[in-house]
Amino acid sequence: MEYIVYIDGSFNVKTEKGGYGLVITKGEEILYEESKELTGDGLSMRNVFGEIVGACRAVELAYMYKIPKIIIAYDYEGIEKWASGAWKRKNEYTRTYHEYMQKAQKGMQIEFRKIKAHSGNKLNDRADILAKKGAGF
Repeated sequence: MEYIVYIDGSFNVKTEKGGYGLVITKGEEILYEESKELTGDGLSMRNVFGEIVGACRAVELAYMYKIPKIIIAYDYEGIEKWASGAWKRKNEYTRTYHEYMQKAQKGMQIEFRKIKAHSGNKLNDRADILAKKGAGF
């Protein structure tokens, strides 16, 4: 059975708060959901900061629960491209993210799966709702 972690980030322009949401599944079963508010300098990246934090949290949870392989399902292309090095890392957050993912991949298998945003994928939509909740919508 595959463990898939659906992630998303959000940014609230009115409050200048961000958030991320994630949903961990094994097969058809939802194992865990999380929604967190984000503050700080990283929010200069708006919703992308939430995407990055959500992806890192997915890896952290996989390590915590000794899951040897996860698939990170994302709708923002940078999540995979920065992790692999296909995109240049132009700020401290994308550089730190790249380094984190490179190190993490030495201890577990991480695959990335692109999901089209707002396409009716119920688990990706759920991650989006949780990210908006974290951002105070």
